[in-house]
Amino acid sequence: MKYSKRKLTFFIFEVLFSVVIPILIGILSCMDKGLKVRIGAYGITLAIILFYVIKKLFINKRVENLKGFTVHLKSELAIETDAVKINNIRRALAKAQVFEVIATAITPIGLLSVFLLVSKSIEAGIAHLSGAVGLILLSVIIGTVFAVLNASVIRCGNGDAQ
Repeated sequence: MKYSKRKLTFFIFEVLFSVVIPILIGILSCMDKGLKVRIGAYGITLAIILFYVIKKLFINKRVENLKGFTVHLKSELAIETDAVKINNIRRALAKAQVFEVIATAITPIGLLSVFLLVSKSIEAGIAHLSGAVGLILLSVIIGTVFAVLNASVIRCGNGDAQ
């Protein structure tokens, strides 16, 4: 799939705010004060198991259904010739892609929100970490907004983007 300038811009901002900036904030916040946060092996194992269970039970099935529906709509868009039907398919495809992005983004936003609440509860010792996690959460939310904008741009086979 070729990217239009608008879709490419949204994709670049999505990657920037969802990956690059959170990693930089995390690295800089730990280097700044020499802050070391240690989580025991049981805590890490529990977090991984909890993440896996939530993702497996609730999110994966919904995302799979949305991906299948998106593929179906894309194939219909490729073969449809009626202008009214093309517009209807485009709207449905944009809506499905937006829901897919939101369903995919629920997990990291939820985990970072829980981490923010935990860090707020022990704020006296790690106020610096709380601010860094808040900035990372804000950055991921902004990245999700750009992912939604990216998903709402639909390109047809004839080259125009809407």
